[in-house]
Amino acid sequence: MISKGVEYHDKGMYREALDMYKKVLKLNPDNVTALSETAFTYFAMGDYEKSLEYALKAARYKTNVLGHIYTEIGNAFDALNKPYYALAYYREAIKKQPDYFLGYYNAGITLERLGYRDKAKECYKKALTLNPNHSSSTLMLGNYYYQNGCSISALLLFYRFLILEPDTQRSEAVFEAINDILGGMVEEKKKDVLSVKLKETGGDCGGDFSSVFMSFGIIRMFSFADRKTKKGKSESEIERISFEMESLFSILENNKKKKEGFVWEFYAPYYAELKKRGYVMPLVMQVFYRKYQAAAKKWFKDEKNAKLYDEFIKWSVEGYKFLKLKIKWEF
Repeated sequence: MISKGVEYHDKGMYREALDMYKKVLKLNPDNVTALSETAFTYFAMGDYEKSLEYALKAARYKTNVLGHIYTEIGNAFDALNKPYYALAYYREAIKKQPDYFLGYYNAGITLERLGYRDKAKECYKKALTLNPNHSSSTLMLGNYYYQNGCSISALLLFYRFLILEPDTQRSEAVFEAINDILGGMVEEKKKDVLSVKLKETGGDCGGDFSSVFMSFGIIRMFSFADRKTKKGKSESEIERISFEMESLFSILENNKKKKEGFVWEFYAPYYAELKKRGYVMPLVMQVFYRKYQAAAKKWFKDEKNAKLYDEFIKWSVEGYKFLKLKIKWEF
């Protein structure tokens, strides 16, 4: 009955889900899973008081998912505008279940709302070391770098986000941010007179990317000039973007020695390996297909390309092993 309730919940049939859980609890009031799922469904319905009630009931039992249950309590308190109570329960969630990435992620969301952006950033980083495929943590950390003017770091996080979540409302916003970053690197002060911004404006960018920014900016400047002679040709645009992206990853690889910082250590090796495996064009298609649909459709018609794309996605999500970095987090 619990699995049926979960199925109803996933379809948005919350009343039906609750009916299933209540049947289970009538037979066994101590069923922790049913209590926790009831809390989750009430939260989805916007009834945060009821969600809190059932999550607190579930927390009375000894179970190996206490981290999840304490996070549910924290979420309910946060939704009830009691953020400091929420943070207290997120701390407990992490103590009970140190490898539960959502405890860190949700703490980060609450901390950010309270204005503690730097502490929130560390929580997102910790969540990503535990689950590199968590798209929401990827997005929030990418947004932090984007808002701080860290162009290269934001690009790397946003590319990764679109691998994990390519076709949602959030994806559209991220694609716009990518275009904003790329468009802002090269300036046309006068007609046919191009220049590269001198440096990034950010503070903590997950490492020093100043030399990468300048080198990539120069490549984009020459690429931008070349583009003016090939207006309207989407295939030429795709090739240009692929060249730029491959160049960026080469620059990262050539500058990685003695580089420190989360983005350098966590993401730069991933993109270097991605390039080595020949996955740059599949990444270009993943990120830019919405802008160059005709060229993308033509590319995917080739069975070899379609197979390469599938390999790329599988490798990105399942194959590549990110480093287990130690993150100093506190809140």
